[in-house]
Order: sequence, then structure tokens, then C-alpha cells
Amino acid sequence: MTAARRPAGSAERAASRVDALAHGLAVLGGLGYLRPAPGTWASAAAAVVLALGWERMPVLGWWLATTAVSALGYWAVARHVRHRGEHDPAEVVVDELAGMLAAAAVASQGGLGGAVRVGAAALEVPALPGIGREGTIAVCLFLAFRAFDILKPWPIGLVDRRLRSAMGAMLDDLLAGLAAGTAVLLLVRMFA
Repeated sequence: MTAARRPAGSAERAASRVDALAHGLAVLGGLGYLRPAPGTWASAAAAVVLALGWERMPVLGWWLATTAVSALGYWAVARHVRHRGEHDPAEVVVDELAGMLAAAAVASQGGLGGAVRVGAAALEVPALPGIGREGTIAVCLFLAFRAFDILKPWPIGLVDRRLRSAMGAMLDDLLAGLAAGTAVLLLVRMFA
């Protein structure tokens, strides 16, 4: 059926379905509606994913996952905020997932794990009781990411203040993730 022959309203229904998909991705299926601190809930869920995939995911996989979630997240946030009227509403938490994946990519690249190590030799991380090495790394990345995401030191805060758009919403969390992964790597190298 050509566009000219579509029944009235079909374009609106298709746009509505795309908006619903974008909304679902932007709020990570509803995690963005958990209160208080939806960003912390989403980051905690991402930490669980990191812990479960830590030894199975190759370094390249973390970078590809970061890129894919960032691209899809940007699209979803742009569509979502167009309807909301604010650049980074609290319920938008796909940026937290992208940031946590970026933290994992940096940490994995730096030698903390991953199924295939590129670059640095593997670093030993002591395991916290009950959660193992993978869980310990995920908890460290979670705490570092939340600290950088909440405190927003330079340049994270600058991006958050200046880019009042979907790009800014995604980019400040990606920078927080890169900083978190780097900070955890530095701490492990100093104390391990």
C-alpha cells in the first residue's frame, strides 16, 4: 500500500508507536520512574548487567555496547524530550546505562577484565565477600560513576550546563563513565 492510499491516521499511529519505543528506551522500560533517585536505580541495574557479563564480554564488546546504547539512547532521548520540553528529565535513564558501559569499557581495556584483554596485563582485584571479583568490579564502577555523575566535575559539569539537549544528556554521562573507569583503574593500580 502506498503512502497516498494509507487510511487516515496510519501515519499518526506509526509515529505514536515510534514515540512509545523511544520513550520505553529512554526510561529503560520503566526504571526511570523508580523513586527516589532514578539515575541511581538505573546505574545499579547496569552494575548487575556488568557483573553478569564481566568475564564473558571481550573488551571490544564493551566498546560496541557503549556505542550502540549511546546511539540508540541519543535517538530515544531526542524524541522523548521533544515531547517533554526539558533537556534531561529525571525519568530519562538510558544515559546512565551508556555511562556505566563506558566505565566498563575503560576498566576492561585497562586490564580489569573482559574475555579478551587488549593492551594492559590483567590486574588482580580482591573480591568482596559474597559477590566475587566481577561483582566487586561492578560495585566499584557503580560507586565511581555515581560520584562523577552527581558531582559533575569539569568537564562533565560544563557539558551538562552548556549542552542543554539530548546530546548533552547523553554526553555528560558518557564522560562520567570514562572518568569512573579511569578512576577505578588508577585506584586498583595504586593499591593492588
